[in-house]
Amino acid sequence: MTVKDRLAELKAAAPKDNYRDSVVSTASSVPFYDDEDGLNEFFDQVNSIRAELKEMEANLIELQWTHKAILENPGNDQALRSRVNSIMAEFSSSARQIRSRLKQMTLELEEDALYPTTFPMVIQRIRRTQQDDMNQKLATVLDRYNFEQMYYREQCKRRIERQLILAGRAVSSGEMEYMIENQQVGIFTRDVVVDPELVAEIEARHADILKLESSVRELWELFQDMSMLVVSQGDMIDLIEFHVENAETKIFHARKYAILAARYEKKLKKRKLVVVFLALLLVAIVIAIIFLTK
Repeated sequence: MTVKDRLAELKAAAPKDNYRDSVVSTASSVPFYDDEDGLNEFFDQVNSIRAELKEMEANLIELQWTHKAILENPGNDQALRSRVNSIMAEFSSSARQIRSRLKQMTLELEEDALYPTTFPMVIQRIRRTQQDDMNQKLATVLDRYNFEQMYYREQCKRRIERQLILAGRAVSSGEMEYMIENQQVGIFTRDVVVDPELVAEIEARHADILKLESSVRELWELFQDMSMLVVSQGDMIDLIEFHVENAETKIFHARKYAILAARYEKKLKKRKLVVVFLALLLVAIVIAIIFLTK
């Protein structure tokens, strides 16, 4: 079974995400709020980002299988290595795009926090919960990607060490790291002239290490940026809660006064009816007295 076949099985077995429907159902049951709060448009963005996150997870699974296939079939890996490069490029591009979209959504939520009566607390909480969850999912998939790349790097190092031992040139761990960090492929193979396939294997694994290190460095910077975004989001959340609490206090007092006014108006109407009734009764009594005295 090929890597793509296994990936297709994994995708087919993946659970469906019905979280959006449950949240929308909850939000739609809240009184006084409608789609003027922008939840439909917001959840369209959420669904789009979640789909991209799932695609990143699928790419990560395919990367794991492809790494495994390369290590198991070292002599025929050019197509697999090309696929690895494509997966890493797709993964990095998706990660940057999602990060950018989440950052924009965070800025929009921060701006909306300045108008708490327009965007009520329940709406802002729904949006904030969704964004926090997506930020966490992105950070998690980046961490898993970093772990997979570091694991594959270690496997490549071990493969190079074994091949050098077979060629009669054992190196220490420190020498190995020096060779990798200085990106000097020739250091690995200058004295290895026994087997061209062995030399090709060493050079291929070294190239893999250099490529994945570049990818990890790029995404590590992105991960650091995500961490800063989460921190800044915490300050923004405090700002939201401050404005929302103030708005809720004002709304509470306004509703209380409105209820009192309504009760007073109701009592006043009752008193007017009593006065009118008494006046009519008095007129009737006067008329009756006049009629009886005639």
